[in-house]
Amino acid sequence: MPFVEVLWNPDRLIPHRLEAVRGVIPRLVAGGLTREDPAHIVTPAMVDVRFTQIGPLDLVRSDVFVTVLARREVERQHSAADLASEWAAAVAAASGVSDAVVELVLTDHTSSFDYGSLE
Repeated sequence: MPFVEVLWNPDRLIPHRLEAVRGVIPRLVAGGLTREDPAHIVTPAMVDVRFTQIGPLDLVRSDVFVTVLARREVERQHSAADLASEWAAAVAAASGVSDAVVELVLTDHTSSFDYGSLE
């Protein structure tokens, strides 16, 4: 199921803003993917999220840069840009930065984890 990595600038984000981002991402991703592809239901519990601080050697375009990896399903492909824009606006609001970036990467993959147990 979806894996999300959030790169964040420790000089610009305070802890309660990170908690707000952490609270909103699973609902956004699950809701958006399921809305566009109801045949493949995703729940917030199925969304794994990792937070990584942006370091001094990193070249990152935003104070909050989110990468979402999800299965490529035909129904999701035509709406991927709209989902990324919708999620970027919500992440920007939760984080308090104006330039949040979201990349939605649809890919063919398998997992050793049984996500069906989380439905």
